Amino acid sequence: MTSMEAEHALPPRKAATNSTASTLQGLSISSWLEPIGHAVLTSADGLALNAYYAGSHGKPPVLLINPIGVSVLLLAPLMRHLGQDYFVLSWETRGLPSLNPDREEISTRIDDHLDDACRILDHYGVDAVDLVSYCSGTSIALSLLGAGRIKVSKAVFISPSVLIEEKIPMTNHQRTVVPIWADVVKKGRAYCTIMSNLMGPKRPHHGDVQAELDYVNRLPFVDGSSTYQYARLLASVNQVRYSDLFDKLSIPVLLLHATDDELIHVELSRYMDRRICNSKLHLVEKGGHYAICKNEAMHAAISSYLAGRQPLEG
Repeated sequence: MTSMEAEHALPPRKAATNSTASTLQGLSISSWLEPIGHAVLTSADGLALNAYYAGSHGKPPVLLINPIGVSVLLLAPLMRHLGQDYFVLSWETRGLPSLNPDREEISTRIDDHLDDACRILDHYGVDAVDLVSYCSGTSIALSLLGAGRIKVSKAVFISPSVLIEEKIPMTNHQRTVVPIWADVVKKGRAYCTIMSNLMGPKRPHHGDVQAELDYVNRLPFVDGSSTYQYARLLASVNQVRYSDLFDKLSIPVLLLHATDDELIHVELSRYMDRRICNSKLHLVEKGGHYAICKNEAMHAAISSYLAGRQPLEG
């Protein structure tokens, strides 16, 4: 093995473990993580970064970006699927969930997320990728593209959740939850405890996949401190109005959305498709916001697009 190969050799593959491991134990979907490799890296400012990988290092690289502050578990099925043909890298965004439960004042600027993404790629010796993002992870993807920090050939935005200035049809979640986080931070920790009581997860019955997915998505609200940190994360990325970046994108972009998405209205993807010059919109009829977690047709559409083929109809 050469010195370069040794530097970027993959750590032993093991089941992912972090500060949320005990919370995920007992969920039927926790087994989704078992074939996925896990390593703990250190960010530029000294935080523990949970890095994940699937596939072989010699395959074309894909950077998979999770919803901000939410477990990689939601995208584990897609990661495993893409790992058949690609070297897939991902990480859990700083803050929640993390290996830093005692670091309450973690820096949450958008540039921190970009630094973390570059740290992951540098560790594995990757300098050019395809991007795939889901929900609020699209904020990081767009910022990476806008900053030109990495070389990207094409991108896939799945059920993108970003703030725009234009008025389009929205779900209640987009109107009432997505834009509130700066105000929540100003109201402080006591208010976050109230929000935790309203939005916190309830342990689902084992085997109810839909309920388990909702549970994982609500883990940031498990208590007041966690809710406050999540609010800081989202407040920071919401300072950017991402519609300003749409016209600047020149790489091919696939917008992927379920028409019955109850959290992020499909009209946002339609709007982005109109604004991005080299985009393709691919819709599936059923599956809701968590379609990407379990819809094989969505997975196949992404694989086809990344391979340069037209996505199959949903």
